[in-house]
Order: sequence, then C-alpha cells, then structure tokens
Amino acid sequence: MTITNAEDLRYQIGRCQYVVVHCDAAWNRHAEPMRKQIDEAKRRLESDVSFCEIDIDLDHELARSLEVKNVPALTYFKDGRLIKTVVGLKQDVAGCIAGL
Repeated sequence: MTITNAEDLRYQIGRCQYVVVHCDAAWNRHAEPMRKQIDEAKRRLESDVSFCEIDIDLDHELARSLEVKNVPALTYFKDGRLIKTVVGLKQDVAGCIAGL
C-alpha cells in the first residue's frame, strides 16, 4: 500500500499490530536490492505484517515526522508505536520484524 499522507499512515498503524514502512524516493535507483528483500518478506509475512511505502519527496512533513533523513529507510511499528528506523540497503527485513 502506498501512503500519501499522515492520515493514511495513522490508519495503517492503527489497524495492524505490525507495520513496516519503506521510505524511498522515485529518484533513488539504488534501492532495488532492498525492494527484493521487502518483496520476499511480504510473501512470507503478509498475513501478520502490513507493508507500506512512502515517497518522501511527496510529503516532506511526513518524512520529517518519521525522522527519515536518508533513503532507503525502513520504519518498524508495533502496536501503533515507532520501534525503530533502519537506513541503508543492507538490511535483513524479516530478521528486523522478528526482533520486534
């Protein structure tokens, strides 16, 4: 699901126990390895985790509220609270979710 504003994000966070938000930008062509990891995690965990995407260039205030300054970044929410933000391509998405 693509998040376009803070209201969309609040809705997603409120309806699911676990939410992973992929923060990126259209100009970032180096994030393909992360997208592949996210797709794999979605296949394995989609029944338990809501996966969302945000283009930080479309809503700078939303990016600031998530404290995302660099992309790609993943923000992990549990029970409506931001648990952690991880920046960079070398992430174990499924492992980070399991650690929540």
